[in-house]
Amino acid sequence: MGLLVFTLGSAQAQPVKLRVRGSAVLEGRAVPRDVGMEIHGVLKDDTGRPIGRADVRAVSAGRTLPAPGACRSTASAQVHSSRGEVVVQTDGAGAFCFQLPGEPPGGALALRFAGDPFFDAAEIAVPLDPKRRALLLRFAPEKSVLPLERSEHAISVETRVEPPFGPGEGAEGVPLVLELVTTEGAAPLTRATLVAGDRVALKVPSAALGPPGTARLRARFPGTALLTAAEVSMPVLKTAVVRLSAAGAAPSARSGDLAQLSVAVGSSVGAVPSGGIELLAAGRSLGTAAVEAGSARWEGRLDLEPGPASLTVQYLPDVPWWAAGEPLAVAVEVQPPSPWRSTPWLIGAALLALWMLRSWLRPGRREKRREPRAEPAGRASIDVIRAGDPASGWTGVVIDAHDAAPIADAEVRLVLPSFQQEDVARRDRTDAEGRFRLDAAARAEGARLVVEAAHHTRLERSAPAPGELVIQLVGRRRAILARLVEWAERRGAPWKQTGEPTPGEVRRVALGARDEPARAWAEEVEAAAFGPEPPDLAAEKRISEREPPTARQR
Repeated sequence: MGLLVFTLGSAQAQPVKLRVRGSAVLEGRAVPRDVGMEIHGVLKDDTGRPIGRADVRAVSAGRTLPAPGACRSTASAQVHSSRGEVVVQTDGAGAFCFQLPGEPPGGALALRFAGDPFFDAAEIAVPLDPKRRALLLRFAPEKSVLPLERSEHAISVETRVEPPFGPGEGAEGVPLVLELVTTEGAAPLTRATLVAGDRVALKVPSAALGPPGTARLRARFPGTALLTAAEVSMPVLKTAVVRLSAAGAAPSARSGDLAQLSVAVGSSVGAVPSGGIELLAAGRSLGTAAVEAGSARWEGRLDLEPGPASLTVQYLPDVPWWAAGEPLAVAVEVQPPSPWRSTPWLIGAALLALWMLRSWLRPGRREKRREPRAEPAGRASIDVIRAGDPASGWTGVVIDAHDAAPIADAEVRLVLPSFQQEDVARRDRTDAEGRFRLDAAARAEGARLVVEAAHHTRLERSAPAPGELVIQLVGRRRAILARLVEWAERRGAPWKQTGEPTPGEVRRVALGARDEPARAWAEEVEAAAFGPEPPDLAAEKRISEREPPTARQR
């Protein structure tokens, strides 16, 4: 499980710093040998992935450990001693091993991982008893997903004794307990007794696993006179398939009118508390609704042709343990639009005809000039809508490149070539409707048009010929996200998987790759793109400068 830390600044506005760290899990055992003890262990994260190239320290309380040696599976450079402690580095699989020669100090050996920028600290105690052998436990196979629709699950655990028993030894039974570990603590699921070295399949009913969510399965051996205590754990995801059913009558309304649809959202373990539903007609979305306490209520317009129609309702999960099941098919009868709906149009047409008749009787009619309009281009651009006289200058409107909303208080500047600081020939700020006007300049050769707004990325282009313009700016949040997508596409896998990568996905890949600059940059992009305060020009510049280089840039 990750840790999210928010650092709050003083009264002055400060950027929010996000720090995401994973949990670390240490496993270890002491194996008696003829020349001393071997300490075996593995360091993993809370998802079961190995943590490689990390230092693990071994400490014996009140005692100085002898100079360690390397196991056959460990390079000698990975093991060294410091002030009576043993320091060993994990390999690429997260494993480590070292030897303690001579008589063991007794008691327990503390294995400690101090943590790093990616993972929290972890510590375990390993008993040092040369008279007892080590028991190794392993889930075989590991099951990462437990569907709660099944009546029960078979969890197999393998055991191995190190060093192995000789003929006639180790006949006593090995008691095992399987536990479910959650944030609320550990609860026993089942118990079994087997012979050391054997494998056992533990049956666990789904009813004992609790609600859907994340957890850990832990197999634990308390120890006997011949074997030291041991345990092993693995992360699991308890899932449930979501079932949709109509909670009332199918929506019935006239074409174009408002309609309602209530849907019950349940599963094999009861009502589904969160997520959403989407209503579709022939693959076209009619809208969504939130799921609360096992139900959702959609309200919207049935913009469909009159007659029978088939609607589809699908579940939209917001957490990984709720799995979308089969969509719900809803048959509806769409009535023709009411004839009274056309009455306002008929009245409007009559008034328009009357106005046109009166206009014909008035001399000197003059048509009002149309305002420039443009469809959102999805990118920054300057388009000439209507050419003008060279002496007329530039007029127009500044809009958002994605929703065509006018941008108020944007600064539009005509900048002339200069060896000094920016030589501004004309300057204006847009009004509430995004409109501006720049008078013609005596010298405009080589001039550039610069447009800046509070929440949009700066745009600079060669000044077009005088006339009426539509200027489209890209929102700063969108621009920052677009740079992250382009960066991930340049790097390729694993940074770019299916679909467009998100800052969270890039951060998780950086955690696994132990790429601190990429992780910090992805967190800053995420805070800028989705944080409570929109990023300003300084934040955009800072994020751009901290973008990690790709292979082509190095």
